Amino acid sequence: MDDHPAQRYLLTNVLRRAGFAPREASTGEEALRLALAEPPDLVLLDVKLPDIPGFEVSRRLRAHPATAHVPIVQMSAAFTTSTDRVHGLQGGADTFLVAPVDPDELVATLSTVLRRQSVSQERARQLEAERSARAELEALNAALAGQARILENVRDSVIVTDLEGRITHWNVGAEALFGYTADEVLGHTPALLYPEQDLSSLPEDLSRILHGEDYRGEWKGRHRDGRELWVDVRTTLLRGPGGAPAGFVGVGKDITERRRAEQERDRFFVLSQELLCIADLATGVVRRVNPAWERLLGYAPAALVGQRLRELEHPEDQAAAAEELARLGQGQSTARFECRFRHADGSYRWVSWNAAPDVEAGVLYAAGRDVTEQRRQAEAERRRAEFEQQLIGIVSHDLRNPIAAISLSAATLLSREGLDERQRRVAGRVLSSAERANRLVRDLLDFTRARMGSGIPITRASVDLHALTQQVVDELQVTHPGRALHVHQEGEATLLLDADRAAQVIANLVGNALQHGAADSGVQVCTRGLADEVLLEVHNRGRPIPGADLPYLFEPMRRGSDAGEDAGAAGKSVGLGLYIAQQIALAHGGRVEVQSSEAGGTLFRVHWPRRAP
Repeated sequence: MDDHPAQRYLLTNVLRRAGFAPREASTGEEALRLALAEPPDLVLLDVKLPDIPGFEVSRRLRAHPATAHVPIVQMSAAFTTSTDRVHGLQGGADTFLVAPVDPDELVATLSTVLRRQSVSQERARQLEAERSARAELEALNAALAGQARILENVRDSVIVTDLEGRITHWNVGAEALFGYTADEVLGHTPALLYPEQDLSSLPEDLSRILHGEDYRGEWKGRHRDGRELWVDVRTTLLRGPGGAPAGFVGVGKDITERRRAEQERDRFFVLSQELLCIADLATGVVRRVNPAWERLLGYAPAALVGQRLRELEHPEDQAAAAEELARLGQGQSTARFECRFRHADGSYRWVSWNAAPDVEAGVLYAAGRDVTEQRRQAEAERRRAEFEQQLIGIVSHDLRNPIAAISLSAATLLSREGLDERQRRVAGRVLSSAERANRLVRDLLDFTRARMGSGIPITRASVDLHALTQQVVDELQVTHPGRALHVHQEGEATLLLDADRAAQVIANLVGNALQHGAADSGVQVCTRGLADEVLLEVHNRGRPIPGADLPYLFEPMRRGSDAGEDAGAAGKSVGLGLYIAQQIALAHGGRVEVQSSEAGGTLFRVHWPRRAP
């Protein structure tokens, strides 16, 4: 229970993914109502609730017979002192967690609490069954004549045999468990019920029972319909009125579901791709590991049993690992602890560990994941980021400065009077080349920023996309006097945009249409204001984009399979324009889409959202 909807939603999802079936409550009173109506297996309780404190909820749950034995795990981000934890534990909590809690640690802690509760309940059931069996035997010894009536009132399977092992009594519990009626089994031996059980030690077991020892074992049986059964069998001596041995009484409890759960657990243990380990909590000596150890570290599981985990740890990591083991010994869990483990070939692998202790059993349960490759990739990414940062510095300063000097010199030269046509043409070419180089530098900077993950920087302001688009198209019309550019505008198109970046997208898409579209057809540019967004559409006729290129059109350094057939410097670009256009749209919370076919031509559509993401 938690009064924060977001936290409650997060915890519910974590628990549901881990296989739990959580029920939610936002107040203490609601939690008490739900728990008393249908007692849960466990209560996860936020100490700070809007109506009554979590400590009081724990006290009431403990005081009510229906929930007195339900384990309670308290969790709080506000009450975190030792006094708070002591108060919570004294008030009835089984465990106290300090929020925020790692999801893996939370799941492991709840599983450990439930496991302890299950063990406790199982022991209680066993003690109850033993007390019940002994009570039955006392009643039988007191009055053998009334044994049938007494045994029929026992819900567990109760089978009585004579000293030769022939069944003499079969109660309704036995009939319910095995499916046979009394008439079908009387006179037979229990071998009928346990056809696959190894009975070679039965004479020795019966001898010990005759000498006063009780027997207990788990036997694999078969139902009358062929179903597999697992039965917890307890057998004791039946004495006659004079105290002489008269036979044997076997009390059986169906543990099929428990054994099936254990088999599923063992199957998971064997098949898991992670390193699973059960070790001594005090010493770190391995008790059991799964086959993944051989696949990931080269060790056969049997070879590791009895070894200390410390012997496999990198010397530089042993101190930190010892601290984690000490924390586990204090009942705390470990999450994402990374250290190096020695492979059988002598190399070391990085392993990320999650571990939880079972203090009562004196063991720890650990799951490790090989993160060597992730570590290597992270280091490579760090180096790449350093290189890209250096590249930005080089491009920003070492390249832009000389280009700026060239542009300034060419512009100054063009402003002078007295230049002949040839001189003016040469100076114009120099200025044009410098401007093209400056655009290339800008594209490289944008590309590097986008690839580094920081994204292309934008500065939003109120912009009329109709007017901005018309301005960019007019500028392009001047440089392409022989081409027809048609602008169509619909609706209201004022929104928050980075005007320079938006103009960069418009110029790129219209420039592409002019470059790749049919020379004898116009380019259609449309801006359309909708309720939640403004659309920019650029359409041209001509050869469509090859279908094989469409999935990769917005990737950097890809110019399309027919790019080499386009003449001019534009056809020799590095292929960053569409990538940067897409990144600019994404930075605004929008996107760029493309459609291209022989019949319909090529259409680029940019979605500009009216609201910033």
